[in-house]
Amino acid sequence: MPELIELIREISSNSEAVIVEGKNDSEALHRLSCTSSILVLSLEPLADFVEKTAERYKSATILTDFDRKGNVLNRRIRLLFQRRGVTVHSEYRTEFGRLMAGLKIRCIESLGSVLERVEDLLQRGIQDMRGSR
Repeated sequence: MPELIELIREISSNSEAVIVEGKNDSEALHRLSCTSSILVLSLEPLADFVEKTAERYKSATILTDFDRKGNVLNRRIRLLFQRRGVTVHSEYRTEFGRLMAGLKIRCIESLGSVLERVEDLLQRGIQDMRGSR
């Protein structure tokens, strides 16, 4: 988990925007202290979303889910951004996917439940330490 948090810090430092599929994905990244603008793909046509985003941001990281749909979205968005001169940090997506695979998850929103489990384990560990004094 520390590697994932460090990667979020790096993304926040180098990407103006992070693109996710849904609201729960956005909330999970906020809980992990992502400070970049987190943009949720909306119901508007993808080309319109990309055009509006490209007008405001010069760099982005695409963190769609690591399933078939998310991978297809990633490719489409990346190509559209690149045509509009937006720097896409694909290396962060690759590293993020590697770390998530280690946690055995493929959906960004699942990070929220993983974080809750870690927080719960830490809290229990602190309570156990206090009880053993």
